[in-house]
Amino acid sequence: MKSFYIFLFALICSSCDSHFEKLEGIDFKVGWVNMPELTTIYYSSSINGMGEGVLPHRITDIYWNDSYILAKQCEMYSDSIIGYYIVKILPCQSTGVPYRRIGPMLENEYVQLKQKLNLDERKMKHINIFNWSFL
Repeated sequence: MKSFYIFLFALICSSCDSHFEKLEGIDFKVGWVNMPELTTIYYSSSINGMGEGVLPHRITDIYWNDSYILAKQCEMYSDSIIGYYIVKILPCQSTGVPYRRIGPMLENEYVQLKQKLNLDERKMKHINIFNWSFL
């Protein structure tokens, strides 16, 4: 019976791997639970500390400033981009979430909306999860 509990404990501990990185200057973080293929953006709620998923999984490139987050999503087990997202960061609220998500969009919709909002990826902070050293 003792060996069963040791096995169960080892299984539970090994299946709950995660990594999170705060996006500098905003209350959002990028990371994953269980496997890097599930990477997404989380809102770092100070109320529960756990965070809440903002976008679907498999986010690869993230650009941000104080007002917006731009993100690209790729296919599972491929680097082909399948969706583009723009997240408007709203002022903190006592209830609800302080963001508004637009997407998934096609590339041409994304480019047009970026131009309309005067967003330039070259002037924003950037993370590409394929370049994280632990992957």
